Amino acid sequence: MALAIEASRARCTVGEISDAMEKVFTRYAAVNKMVSGAYKSEFGETDELAQVMERVKAFAAKEGRQPRLMVAKMGQDGHDRGAKVVATGFADL
Repeated sequence: MALAIEASRARCTVGEISDAMEKVFTRYAAVNKMVSGAYKSEFGETDELAQVMERVKAFAAKEGRQPRLMVAKMGQDGHDRGAKVVATGFADL
């Protein structure tokens, strides 16, 4: 951290400091994973859920793939946890 502060005092840009740090420490890569089954288990065995599951199966049989749903999020990059939670819920179905 001291070197980053010293570099900024020498008028280095944030990009230059970040690039130098990346070369030394490597870039952090988050592991994204989806949890499956959590939302479906909360619904239990209902007629509505059975109908949705049957319609998804029928669609997949007809189209040769699972249905796709785009989940869009307005706002800042990286602040996408809410969208991921919604997408995970739909993926359970």
